[in-house]
Amino acid sequence: MKKINYFILAVLMISACKKITPGYLETDGGQYSTDSLVVRKELSDTLMFEADYDRKRLNIPWVSTPMEGIMGTAQIKIGLKDITSQNGDAAMLKSIIFVRGDGTISVPLKNNLPVGRYLISLNISNEGYSRELNNIFKVIVISK
Repeated sequence: MKKINYFILAVLMISACKKITPGYLETDGGQYSTDSLVVRKELSDTLMFEADYDRKRLNIPWVSTPMEGIMGTAQIKIGLKDITSQNGDAAMLKSIIFVRGDGTISVPLKNNLPVGRYLISLNISNEGYSRELNNIFKVIVISK
């Protein structure tokens, strides 16, 4: 009888043990303080527009603010999920865009992107969790 009780206890203990996903990931508050990035195709060459002058001279890329409101167990990874556009070339932007670990989006200064509006979707993940934030950021390419 003792053997049966031990056997039942062992079966219950084994069945009660299951893999628990470590940590947590909360993306409900995930956002950008400025949810769009305007990329101008033509920059001014005059010193009067100093920001344009420095950007062109130093080849400074177009950069967004970091993403805010993401909480979870470190290390949180933010990556590009998808880019859509109704009047631009989403595949071209996808080939040149860079998303940093804090969600900062960077577009090179020298590019051949057509004028248009691009919607960026991101994937946020850490150990055991993954969330998608669709159309969370806009890149707007204008001529001037």
